Amino acid sequence: RDECERYNFDGFELDFSRHSLFFKLGEEAENLDSMTDFISRIREMLDDIGQRRGQPYRLCAHLPETPVLARRIGLDMAAWLEKGLLDFVVAGWGYNPYTAAIEDAVELCHGHDVPVYACINCSTVADISGSYAERLRGMATNMLKKGVDGIYLFNFFGTAVTYDYDNREAVDDMANPVRLQHKNKLFCL
Repeated sequence: RDECERYNFDGFELDFSRHSLFFKLGEEAENLDSMTDFISRIREMLDDIGQRRGQPYRLCAHLPETPVLARRIGLDMAAWLEKGLLDFVVAGWGYNPYTAAIEDAVELCHGHDVPVYACINCSTVADISGSYAERLRGMATNMLKKGVDGIYLFNFFGTAVTYDYDNREAVDDMANPVRLQHKNKLFCL
């Protein structure tokens, strides 16, 4: 509450991607409601702050790539969306942008008119040979074809953009799927 009231942020992200052990092993399912109650309290707090400042305060959750994986660790993505607790979702940890099975998250989010962004962990991009910009474009194209509303870059450090025109251009390309369509891309198996 202190941070959200002190600064005029556009929104707040709950990053569940850092450490996915929130409950004792084997007790995740019985704690789904307590986590949902926690998210509800955060939503109420942000709505209160937003109402007082006259500007909405957005809430995002960075979750596993599927609703089933989220439930396995005690995060009920479906309930959060049904209750209108989230303004958008970041799906996946971004380590498998060529094979991520985010279609169920896309369908669930879009069924509640909530945008979903695919995570691409840029350290993964660096682990594959070939042009960084072409790999990034390939990963983004793959995720956009799965129906996401945009791309969320994780571990994308400023030097990659600052010193390399191709990388900066690749980031710009991801914001325009038509432009991205006509650029060189690298896809991996």
